[in-house]
Amino acid sequence: MSDYKVVVSDHTFPNLKPEREILEPLGAEVIEKQCQSLEEFLPFTKDADALLVTYLKPIGEEIFRVSPKLRVVVRYAIGIDTIDIPAATRYGIMVANVPDYCLEEVSDHAVALLYTVARKIVISDQKARTGNWNLLFLKPTFKVRGQTLGFLGFGRIAQMVATKLAGSGFRFIFYDPYINNERIENAQKVSLEEVLKQSDFLSVHAPETKETKHILNRHTLALMKPTAYIINTARGGLVETDALVEMLTSKRLAGAALDVIEDAEPISSHHALCKLDNVILTPHSAWYSEQAEPLCQTTAAQEVARVLRGEPPKALLNPEVLNTARARRNLKTIPKDV
Repeated sequence: MSDYKVVVSDHTFPNLKPEREILEPLGAEVIEKQCQSLEEFLPFTKDADALLVTYLKPIGEEIFRVSPKLRVVVRYAIGIDTIDIPAATRYGIMVANVPDYCLEEVSDHAVALLYTVARKIVISDQKARTGNWNLLFLKPTFKVRGQTLGFLGFGRIAQMVATKLAGSGFRFIFYDPYINNERIENAQKVSLEEVLKQSDFLSVHAPETKETKHILNRHTLALMKPTAYIINTARGGLVETDALVEMLTSKRLAGAALDVIEDAEPISSHHALCKLDNVILTPHSAWYSEQAEPLCQTTAAQEVARVLRGEPPKALLNPEVLNTARARRNLKTIPKDV
């Protein structure tokens, strides 16, 4: 009989070999599930010591109150919007993520989408395949030098995008209320209203929170130039889909390139966005590379392993949990500064 039970709620990996190689030597049984609902998942959490989660949500009170052995929840992602962290803290459960595994990939993807919409690559490919070489479909297309690239959120990935585009001739501006510096990576801090009004391209990099949910809505999207493009490689819930479709359909926005879509993944071929030729869609793939996938699995499993050994996770998202009796019972070592 195993000493620990680690339950994987859902995942997109070929297999869980990295997790098993790390966790089984510690006496942990790795239970692989592909749950589509919380109701389906709940029976497997009741005697779990750790949870590894991907898209299933919400991971919160409903799970925590029936899982007395649960020590830690680790998300296979940078974003942690699927987990109720305050509730986890109340129950003495540690929460961690994988914060560094795909920074290069997502920033590369954002740059690729930016140039794809700027140069109208997708429609050019479609027209060329039908023998249409008259270039009327490209009008208007502008050179990027001298245009303004705005960032909604200016954390590590956004700053990497700015670094990669440093020689492009873009003017960089950003809105991020959590950054005090007025200038970073040659980008000027501005208000939300100004980043919307001034941007020729708006690259979205904010986390999804109560404050940022639908930050791009009918009112805010209306502030943007009709020639502007939105690139979203962050979270679908930042953009109000119906409002975006309305703006794109009426040509009050030039276009959008979306790797994430609000509450619609995987997207149906009948979705309104699929019918618009000024939209480019990718299947939530910005994070992916042959290197990033196993790194995500290994890093997440190592965080669980630390907790099973009685150590706090390296990427602990709720350090205040270390003051709770439950967390302290599960830890052999507690940082001195807690």
